[in-house]
Amino acid sequence: MFLILMLICSVTGSGFFWSARSTKINPLNSAYGQADGFATYESHNLGFKIQYPSGWKVEEEPDPLNFVTINPPNIEKLFKISVVDLSKNVNTLGKFMKYEASSSSDFKLINSDTNARLGTHTAFLAHYKSVSPLWEVLEKGMILNSSKGYLLDYMGADDFTKYLPIAQKMFDSFRLSSEPEPPEPLSLPNNQKQENKT
Repeated sequence: MFLILMLICSVTGSGFFWSARSTKINPLNSAYGQADGFATYESHNLGFKIQYPSGWKVEEEPDPLNFVTINPPNIEKLFKISVVDLSKNVNTLGKFMKYEASSSSDFKLINSDTNARLGTHTAFLAHYKSVSPLWEVLEKGMILNSSKGYLLDYMGADDFTKYLPIAQKMFDSFRLSSEPEPPEPLSLPNNQKQENKT
C-alpha cells in the first residue's frame, strides 16, 4: 500500500517552508525507532531535499544558523545538514575541507577524499575521530557556487557503525531543490531489517 502524505508548514514572517512526503508506511521498527520506508524532507528556504527514515524527527534552524538536524527518536545530533557561507578564498573542495577541518581541533582526521559524491555532486569526504569522549564524524561537503556550500555531518559515538548504512543512503539521496529525486524510494539496508527481527 502506498500512501502519499504532504505536509506544508509556513511560519509567519520568516519565509521558512518545509514539506515532508512519505511514500511507504510500515510498522515502526522498534530497535531503530523508524519505519522501513524513507520520507523526503525539502527545505525551500535552504534549497535542498533529502530522504530519511520516516520515523525520525526533523528540526530546522532558520537564519542565522541555517541548518537542519534529522535524528532517530531519543538521539540528538546524529545527522546535520548546514548551509555554509563561503569566503572568496574557499573556492575549491580541498580548501572547503581544510576550512572545516580547522574548526574541528578536538578531532583527528582519519581519512579524506576530494573526489567523493554527495547525491549527484562531486564533494569532499572527511572522517574524523575524537579520543575523549569517543566520537566519530563522517562529513561530506559540496560547493554550490563561489559563496555557498552544503555540509552534511553524520555523527555518533558507540552507535556510529550501527547507523552508518542509513547515513550513506541519506548522503546518496541529497539533492538541490531544483533536481529530481532518486528514481525510487529508499528502504533500510537488509542487514538493518534483519537485526530488528530478533
